[in-house]
Amino acid sequence: MSSFSINITHNPNLEELKDSFGIFLYRATRIPPHLGWFINGKIYDITTVGPTLGLDLASFYQTSVKRKMEVVFIALDEVKLTNLVDLETKIETSVRKHEMVSETKSCLAPILEVLEEISSINSSQIQFFFDLYPFLMSNQLIKFSSQLGLDNKLIEGKLALKTYTQEDIKDCIAAIERKSNLVY
Repeated sequence: MSSFSINITHNPNLEELKDSFGIFLYRATRIPPHLGWFINGKIYDITTVGPTLGLDLASFYQTSVKRKMEVVFIALDEVKLTNLVDLETKIETSVRKHEMVSETKSCLAPILEVLEEISSINSSQIQFFFDLYPFLMSNQLIKFSSQLGLDNKLIEGKLALKTYTQEDIKDCIAAIERKSNLVY
């Protein structure tokens, strides 16, 4: 399995995150990581149990710090993007539309859908986050990136993450479903 690197440019700062919008990677070093949006101090994503719509970013941040969760925040540069009118509404609509992660739909789906509308991305060429990140970098769409719980994994400001396959995503979904069946 190969790897790719994410540049971490900022120390974590909740106030700066609340004033920004972008993509978060939750459980960033797991295969695959979970992805979602942060905007206007809220979190939006799709999971195996349904959508998260407007979860308080401060609560998510504080819980991540308390539980020592590995999170990467990639803030996007609004100046380099177009069609930002009602961006939060676009994100919420996309999350509602995609609703749940499944074997055929990953948590990347609402991210790609919105990015296709506000940038020059061609989502048909992107299957995984490690395909998306180089596009964001090469088009200078990243305003800053920060992390929680990953200090000991950074090397010269870079976080190395492993690539993954569609089979890895299916295995992860199956494991979550097995776990949830044991709980009930």
